[in-house]
Amino acid sequence: MGTDFFIVEINAFEVSNHKLPFQKLVKEFEKLFSAVPLTDSIFENKFRISNDQFDLFFGTYWNNSRYLNLKPVFSDNNNIWSEERIIKFQSRLKIFEYNAWKYLLNRNDIYWDKSLISAVSENIDFKILSVKQNLDWSESLIDQFLDKWDWTELSANFSLPWSSSFLEKYSDRWIWKCSDNSISNYNTGLEAGNIKCISANPQIYWTVEFFEKWMDEIDYWLFARYAKFDIKVVMKYPECFTLKRRVGSKVLKSSDNHIVVQIEETGYEQFLKNPNFILNDEFIEFAKKYSIIINIPPFDYHDDFELKDIVLYDLWTQSY
Repeated sequence: MGTDFFIVEINAFEVSNHKLPFQKLVKEFEKLFSAVPLTDSIFENKFRISNDQFDLFFGTYWNNSRYLNLKPVFSDNNNIWSEERIIKFQSRLKIFEYNAWKYLLNRNDIYWDKSLISAVSENIDFKILSVKQNLDWSESLIDQFLDKWDWTELSANFSLPWSSSFLEKYSDRWIWKCSDNSISNYNTGLEAGNIKCISANPQIYWTVEFFEKWMDEIDYWLFARYAKFDIKVVMKYPECFTLKRRVGSKVLKSSDNHIVVQIEETGYEQFLKNPNFILNDEFIEFAKKYSIIINIPPFDYHDDFELKDIVLYDLWTQSY
């Protein structure tokens, strides 16, 4: 439940840096807003201001916001925000140095429907809005602000109404693959959603037909790591997942030297890390017959990489 006041903190460092008299600023707060210090200390820099004075605060003191830590103003711990106030102060929120939209969009008590988004569409941060899960996502909402969305963030958003027709409708706007530079730095422990592309979105279900339609756009390695799919996709196109990608490095030492070796894995090794990948009897029989070549990194400074031809079933049931 929200409070009937909000906290404003004077940034003493910024005040000092701009050679402003700290105590003068404190007195100004106390006089203008009847602000109440949180303690009796003469060095107090945190003040409690009544929610009833919110409009006065924003209307008269905004130009000095650089000297304030206003993050608490946007938290869930107060009840000062309403649709009316968001609309009223939207142009000021746009230039707020702490990115006020980020905090407001993360509040749980504000429902961002099409009406509210429309009212602030010239000022709201659509990149942040594109990340939101608890939004009433629909094609009509996306169409209304088609050129304002951040399509990289939308491509990774789990809550969009994903379907084959939906994917096709905006096919020229999606980010299907990540850049090569981004891929080279991947840590395979990254959660889905942090990988900003269609190939890594686990809320899209890929049938064989659907996969065939878009297979030229897909990053197969990321697909293997994150996607949700019909197992027959792998059985019909097994060669797609043999691509190797760096997943880490290993330092090998000798008595007077050391080397760093790069560790690579195929898409087939990523299947084991994909919670959507479920083996069935039909696929196990396929895995006992289909083989791939994997890199086994050396364990000792004087060893070489070993290229090993291995059937999939052994890859998934043994350690190397």
